[in-house]
Amino acid sequence: MFTAVTLYLLAATGTIRSLGELPTAGALIDTAYGRWLIMKLLLIAPLLGVALLNRELLFRWSRGKVTEAVARRRLLRLLPAEAELAIVVLFSVAVRRDAPAKAVAARRSPLAAFRRVSVSGSCAGRRQ
Repeated sequence: MFTAVTLYLLAATGTIRSLGELPTAGALIDTAYGRWLIMKLLLIAPLLGVALLNRELLFRWSRGKVTEAVARRRLLRLLPAEAELAIVVLFSVAVRRDAPAKAVAARRSPLAAFRRVSVSGSCAGRRQ
């Protein structure tokens, strides 16, 4: 139960962050952050699929619908796959630095305020 709640909270916070980072749907493909988000989702999907298979197998075994020998054989085959996929996901997230969308990065830049300042022609170059 705790794992499911944690997974839902993680998905909710990730969704909220992506809504803040990606101002439009087109930014999902046009920005580095959007493309990285798609790649992370593509990496996590098979991991969740294998985890769901393992959960279903353990549930069926606990209800007596699958023998222990069958459950053990399938788990010995699926658990290493789940662990390998988890390692790939963790490694990919660790080596890839966070890449926020350009608009968000510009707003957060300490120099962003100076980029908006313009000097009119009548004031430029005057000495007093």
